[in-house]
Amino acid sequence: FSERERIDLEQLIPHLAEAHRICRITYMLRLDQATQKQGQALALCNPRGALIEAEAAFFKLVTREWRHWHGTTLPKELLPFLTQGQEYQGATVAITTQPVGGMLLVRLRALTVLDTLSEKQRLVALRYTQGESHRDIAQTFGLSENTVRNHIATIFKKCAVNNKSELTALIMKHRDA
Repeated sequence: FSERERIDLEQLIPHLAEAHRICRITYMLRLDQATQKQGQALALCNPRGALIEAEAAFFKLVTREWRHWHGTTLPKELLPFLTQGQEYQGATVAITTQPVGGMLLVRLRALTVLDTLSEKQRLVALRYTQGESHRDIAQTFGLSENTVRNHIATIFKKCAVNNKSELTALIMKHRDA
């Protein structure tokens, strides 16, 4: 490079870096329009967990789970989940990752009452709120109708609802969580 080219590059690089940052933020904001409804927050990090961009809500949710965390790197407990692409479910938050151009998009959400249900209970609740009968649900899962009734009673208790319409409303509220 000539001296003139070096000077031009020195002046250009900060603008390119800022343009790249704006593109990342715009990408996250587009995704955020869908996630904002579900109480989720987004961040972009490298595969080693160093944060590149993050929403303010992301920091609030992370500190729910790790009260003393601060910094620019995700908590070390998350690193194995980042590299394996598995969901992390802690005491207060759930975290998923998605590869994006050599980086990771991290989605963080607060746990809901539906997270207290077992997988089978979630499936029973979903089918029940979609109008399936106890008999149909029992046949689908190879259970007795009484077992299905017991599952539904447990679901009502765990979710603090009193009827099918309240359960349906709860599931609809958190359907993407």
